[in-house]
Amino acid sequence: MRDPVGRQDLAAGQFRSSYLFESQALQQSGASRSDFSHLFQEEQNVSPAPMQAPRAAAAAPPMAPAGMAPMGAPGGVPYFPRSVQAAWDNHFDAFGKQDLDKIMLDYDDTSVAKVYNNKDGSKSEFVGRVQIRNMFTNLFSDLSNLDTLKAPVVDVDEAGKTVFLVWECPGSGYHFGTDTFVFGPDNKIKRQNIVVTKGSPEKDKKSKKNKKQSYSIC
Repeated sequence: MRDPVGRQDLAAGQFRSSYLFESQALQQSGASRSDFSHLFQEEQNVSPAPMQAPRAAAAAPPMAPAGMAPMGAPGGVPYFPRSVQAAWDNHFDAFGKQDLDKIMLDYDDTSVAKVYNNKDGSKSEFVGRVQIRNMFTNLFSDLSNLDTLKAPVVDVDEAGKTVFLVWECPGSGYHFGTDTFVFGPDNKIKRQNIVVTKGSPEKDKKSKKNKKQSYSIC
């Protein structure tokens, strides 16, 4: 049945009139349609917010080269000597300072140290980090006077991965000492052969000599 009064046309005309009235009102107020966009959500094509790229994971710490223990030097700095000279510099500095933690950076559980005392013929062997640390603990206790500590010979053989050392500390009773160090591929000390001539400290000998002289005089 045909709409006698044209209701559909009338509704369309009312909608156009409303839209024109709205546009004129916006122009007179100086506002734009965008200022009222929240009222016309159905007329907007809302795009989803762009997805943010996931943050990159924190870089993992560098892996230690094969065969090298992941041990750190004092202060938390990784210790990976790149040469025999670098390892020797650490060892020599730690020995002079009697720094146990620092000197043990150059050893691992496969390290072996042998000591022969030329004075009494005694021989000792120390295997692994625990025993070698005890060896240095006792040695540093003996070296109470470092004023006479000298190392007249230090030969670093980078190609042969060895160090030959001649040293003395007569003020602490070590009148002669020689060490041969053999380093592994990771520049850790794998073998250390030590020969020492250990006796009474020089100051004690002098005091005994003075006592004898004073006794003979009396």
